[in-house]
Amino acid sequence: MKPVSRLLLTFACGVSLLVCVLAWVRGYLPEYFTLRSHEGSLCLIFYGRDQAPFINPADNPSLLTVSADTSMPGRLDTEQILADARTLKPARVTVTRWRRAGFELIATNNKLAWNYFVLATPFWFLCLPLAVATAWGWFTARRPESRRARGQCPACGYDLRATPDRCPECGTPAK
Repeated sequence: MKPVSRLLLTFACGVSLLVCVLAWVRGYLPEYFTLRSHEGSLCLIFYGRDQAPFINPADNPSLLTVSADTSMPGRLDTEQILADARTLKPARVTVTRWRRAGFELIATNNKLAWNYFVLATPFWFLCLPLAVATAWGWFTARRPESRRARGQCPACGYDLRATPDRCPECGTPAK
């Protein structure tokens, strides 16, 4: 199998695995969620049915009718959602809060009947694997060129000074 084919197959398998894991995890979470950017973090917010019309009116527009009634607030922004979730003090419900280095987790044990589940990841953490993959791709793409310049086989790095036509180690033609 060629290296490019192997790389594409590995990538496709990794993406398939990620999709399966995300679908599996998503099966345990409520149907209402939103993905928002907030203060250098990407926030994935899951919420109960009671908050749905306030966080995203598209989830249930019938609950938000335009009227003179001011008892029902309008759409909540990310700052309000996070402030509510951070200060949540419901009766008989355990609230888990964790916050370190830009990561944040807020969860309850009542299957989100009316509370929040917030998972925030800083953008620097999301950019890190992309930067590593870019650097790895750049260095591996330059490797055959630098080997040819030093008189080595571009595939395995064997010294080709004695056999300039073909690599005796792996059989790759020296071009």
